[in-house]
Amino acid sequence: MAEVGIIGEHFVQCGFTALRDPKTGGFLPSVPLYIRVDGSQVDKRTGLAECEKELCIDIAAVLAEKFGTYVRETRQKSSRKTNSSMIREVRA
Repeated sequence: MAEVGIIGEHFVQCGFTALRDPKTGGFLPSVPLYIRVDGSQVDKRTGLAECEKELCIDIAAVLAEKFGTYVRETRQKSSRKTNSSMIREVRA
């Protein structure tokens, strides 16, 4: 989501960066990275820049596909359990 800066500029967070402690080699606290976006590219209704909208659509498609696969596999496993319990009842 685009954030408005002090003088009305819009910024989009694009990642994080962190320095390493020279003594231990561990990471120091992370700092967000921003890019400047032209205000005309920010949708007033959603607060997203055009590039963010495309990313949201792309990631939503990937996640929807993965969730659909999960639901299908869960239903198949559930039906297998039901079928195997029915077979046991018939044999008994």
